[in-house]
Amino acid sequence: MTRIFCILLALIFFAGCPKNREPDGSSPSALLKALAGADNFDQALLCYSSGTKNAIRGILSADKNISEGEFEPVLAFLQGAMSWDIVSEKITGEIAELDVVISDHIVDNRIGFRILCRMVKENNNWRLDMEKEIAGMKGSGGEAHYLDNKLKKYQ
Repeated sequence: MTRIFCILLALIFFAGCPKNREPDGSSPSALLKALAGADNFDQALLCYSSGTKNAIRGILSADKNISEGEFEPVLAFLQGAMSWDIVSEKITGEIAELDVVISDHIVDNRIGFRILCRMVKENNNWRLDMEKEIAGMKGSGGEAHYLDNKLKKYQ
């Protein structure tokens, strides 16, 4: 319960994946701020690991009924009218885990939600790693169904 992984946080952020430029991946916290500023699917996708991108592409190519738009709320989980705080940050070599808590949100029952963000270092830049979570969406009825199931576990 203390860890709701990155897929939830991939729903709501704010601060700066610049258009057509690599996001600031100099530190895990800088990458979360970059994700928060992503304006669309392509910008949010820049904040993710190559494994995560490959998992998304695999789902999109295997099921023509799923569009990029279904992934946008998952990838851009820290956007919108919310505030969040990093409670803890653990870096072990090329892997980082950040425990993030939502401190203010337009929906009251989201306040206090804790989300574990896993990151990997690729080419000296931190990137969010949601490869397993994205692969878990395959055949589950899409992101809405997947997120509903995950939220039920932690409420």
